[in-house]
Amino acid sequence: MLSRFFHLVGVVVFLCGSCGSQLAMAQQTYDAPAPVVQLCNVPPKSSYAYHYAARFYSDGLLYLWDGTDVWRQTGVNVDGFASIGQVADVPDGSVNMADAGPINFTRDGLRIILGNGNGGKGPLQDPPEEFHVGRLFEMPIAGATVSDYFADVDYHYDLIPLPSQSTIPNADQKYLLDYGCDEYMTDPMSWVAVLDETTGTHRIVVNDIPGASAAITTDNKGNLYACAGWGSERGLIKRFDRATVDLAYQTSEPLAWSDGVALNPGNDDNQSGAGMFLDARGFLFAGGNEGVTVFRPDGTSGTFAMGAYSFVAYNPLLDQILVMTSGDPVFNVFDTEDFLPLIPGDANWDNLVDEDDAAILAEHWGERNAYWIEGDFSGDGAVNAADAAILAANWGQSLPTTGETAEVPEPGGITMLIVMGLAGLATGRVRWQRG
Repeated sequence: MLSRFFHLVGVVVFLCGSCGSQLAMAQQTYDAPAPVVQLCNVPPKSSYAYHYAARFYSDGLLYLWDGTDVWRQTGVNVDGFASIGQVADVPDGSVNMADAGPINFTRDGLRIILGNGNGGKGPLQDPPEEFHVGRLFEMPIAGATVSDYFADVDYHYDLIPLPSQSTIPNADQKYLLDYGCDEYMTDPMSWVAVLDETTGTHRIVVNDIPGASAAITTDNKGNLYACAGWGSERGLIKRFDRATVDLAYQTSEPLAWSDGVALNPGNDDNQSGAGMFLDARGFLFAGGNEGVTVFRPDGTSGTFAMGAYSFVAYNPLLDQILVMTSGDPVFNVFDTEDFLPLIPGDANWDNLVDEDDAAILAEHWGERNAYWIEGDFSGDGAVNAADAAILAANWGQSLPTTGETAEVPEPGGITMLIVMGLAGLATGRVRWQRG
């Protein structure tokens, strides 16, 4: 399976743009690839929920939440679910009117965090047709019936743990939260905040996003990606450097939406932030109006038609994407590598495995916390013998763009020795002798 390629490419290329600049983007439309699994026995959701919220646990099992009930998959990629608990009516007499907000897990993996989105288990506001008070609940990972909530938060869509690279104090008890939907039908506004699990309070770190709350995600360097939801810049995705987000929290001076680096044009329904993640290569996936859009860090993207509004979730264990299309009771699971595929061993992403890639591999040999662009083709985070074997096995492979077979250049002498030597390490054929 393809590995972490574009987590680093994303960091390198996205950082090349000046803060607030917008990358040029050439977008293409593709048919969806074939799913590897179809989930046909999804339990019916609450009538109040617009869609299921979905999240994969570290063991690869899928959890579903509809604002009332939590369901857990009975096995990895198994077409079956079991109810493990629910959020009961809270003691203040709140109405049972739940919509699915975010579902996620505490960093220690012991508890499930559940949000009721734009209304659910909270008191009605005045007038009653307005959104309800959103609330956040916790449930043991084994499941239970719970009613106590730890935070009141306005309309909220997504919640993720602070990245491990964060310098914010007590980061293991804090989460990034995308919330807000002021003036939903006219001029909606939302924010990204850091939520403190222990106090239930939150502090804004990205201010005045021109759209309803939508998806957020982070990459392997801890950088934040936020999407504007319904509004004047719907679908606009921006990247914020981790250090600036940490500083915004520590100084209580939020970043402006204009401080982010734009990845795509705004007001584009194809990328409306119905779930968002970076796969093992570093490609940014976003669910939206026409299907799933995949962003490559060179500014190009492709939308894969799914036939209806599509919500997405990511399974990092298997590097797979779950797609839930509006109105379809069947969920589809795809391998992310089937979306804009790459050649194993092509470190510099020029569609050819050659001496340039061998030189990159040699330059980063032995490094840890590496990425595809540094030669980690196996996805284990290290540049080592396994990656040398992958490069050697794919030497000369190309992915022509014109329909003609690309000419394979002869490797230079020194580079070829590098490839042969590293491949020898991989297969155990190279032995170091002393004396």
